[in-house]
Amino acid sequence: MAAGRRILTFIMSSVTKITCLLILFYSFLISQTNKCNYCKEEIKGKYLQADGKKYHPNHFICDHCKKPINSSYVDNDDKVYHQHCYNEIAYDKCDVCNDPLIGSYIIDSHNYKYHQKHEREYKICDICGRLITNKISSGGVILNDGRNQCNICKKESFKSVKLYQSYLSGTISKLSTIGIKIDRNKVSIKSVDRNELKDAAGSIYSKNMKGFCNSSLKKDAKGRIVSSKHIIYVLNNMPPEYTESIIAHELFHTWIRENTNIKHTDQLEEGSCNFISYQIMKKRNNYNSRVILKNYENDPSHIYGDGFRKVKNKFNGKYIVELLNYLKRFDSI
Repeated sequence: MAAGRRILTFIMSSVTKITCLLILFYSFLISQTNKCNYCKEEIKGKYLQADGKKYHPNHFICDHCKKPINSSYVDNDDKVYHQHCYNEIAYDKCDVCNDPLIGSYIIDSHNYKYHQKHEREYKICDICGRLITNKISSGGVILNDGRNQCNICKKESFKSVKLYQSYLSGTISKLSTIGIKIDRNKVSIKSVDRNELKDAAGSIYSKNMKGFCNSSLKKDAKGRIVSSKHIIYVLNNMPPEYTESIIAHELFHTWIRENTNIKHTDQLEEGSCNFISYQIMKKRNNYNSRVILKNYENDPSHIYGDGFRKVKNKFNGKYIVELLNYLKRFDSI
């Protein structure tokens, strides 16, 4: 019985090996059959070959537009496309001209994407940074002082002079909640156009300036402040969030001048003022305030941008009093 079992096993093994050989041979024959990469059916007669793949003559077609491909093409994920069709589906579209964004392009703080050439073709809003086009901002206007304003900012901008007084008082109250005390009686506000702001700022005026604080301090022989007055100039025709961000920035200048006896570097002082404005904008948490936060984060300037980022890296997440104490002791960051 034992010998019988061994013989039976041998015979079964031999049959198995023969079967495997037949299967392998059949598979080899199948693999030599020409199959169309598009329809997966057998090709009989003439065919096209591209990148090692074979097609019926009428099946070498673009997977996007379903039209024949007669020139250059793109092979991607086992599908073929006209070059222009592939660009249509593979790349983001320009928010200005709707063409594919191939290569480097601009993403602004509003998350609009467009070709770099469009910045040479269109004006940029001096308030919010939008490209002034029909598709992005519904067009725009040129203000009397030469500023470019998109129609979105035009629609949202302040229409009443009294609102500036209200926003000054409101911003002082908001600063008080984070530990920055400012005497409302010592501060006044003026809404001005660019020409008036330039006159107020004098030699320190710069093209991108949107606010300025003029402080008058009288001190006694020991350097103590006897009396003080601060005038905040803020550009008119801006939406509320942009106005408030500038007011907060300039108000912190008044705190620094009232509470420290140190001549700070521009980078520390302007960076600190931007950081305080940043805190106020975080509390608003709406679309415009979030854009302003992005602008602070991405500001390329050495003084305002780098200064803000240095202050933020050092004091973000800490109590504001730590920044206030730092400003009382150090002149740079």
